[in-house]
Amino acid sequence: MRPTTTSIPLLSKPANQSQAMETDFVHRTYQTIADHFHTTRYSHWSAVRDFLDSFAPCSYLLDDGTGNGKYASYRTDLLLEGADICEELLMYAQKQPYAGLIQADGVHLPYRSGVFDGAISIAVLHHLATEERRLGFLREIARTLKPYGTALVSVWALEQENPGLYEKWKQIDGTDYFVPYRYHDTTTRPTYRYYHLFPRGELRALLERVPEVSLLQEHYEKSNWFATFRKNA
Repeated sequence: MRPTTTSIPLLSKPANQSQAMETDFVHRTYQTIADHFHTTRYSHWSAVRDFLDSFAPCSYLLDDGTGNGKYASYRTDLLLEGADICEELLMYAQKQPYAGLIQADGVHLPYRSGVFDGAISIAVLHHLATEERRLGFLREIARTLKPYGTALVSVWALEQENPGLYEKWKQIDGTDYFVPYRYHDTTTRPTYRYYHLFPRGELRALLERVPEVSLLQEHYEKSNWFATFRKNA
């Protein structure tokens, strides 16, 4: 049985512990699995395709947490900037048609305010280990958007379509988990990644704390929550 957010309290984590969590079980993990991860990440979410299709040619967009850069090739008529903290994945992203690429923490983006027509951040926010950093991540996206610019963010949902997965994951506390990354070779020992799973309403509640934006749409798809929001004038 999957735990509920009411039966297990969410415990606060000191800053140094949360930093170590991200360093050890996000940054270092992706550095380790980058080569294999790249070979398995090539398909495009329909929600992301639809969002990118809403922009006119030559629109200037940010892909925050771009990974191996798989979305850069979907609309080559867009000017797409990619940012990611994983150097190994950025090596693969360099082969894609980006306007620019940079290694950066999504909570501290090196871009000027109000420059992007739009932004995407797919399966990144759930890797941040505190609510403060998750909120800061969303605020940074909002800061870099032009007035009326729109963004699409996705996260793993607590409401997984396959509840049996919880038996294979290691619960840390509340909705925080270590999730094994498994290779095609089942004899290889799995590497664990940190995830904060989002229950229904949590992503919406975070965005409500970013006064610069308005939520346009929220939906659930294949064990993920997606939210589209717009920067206010």
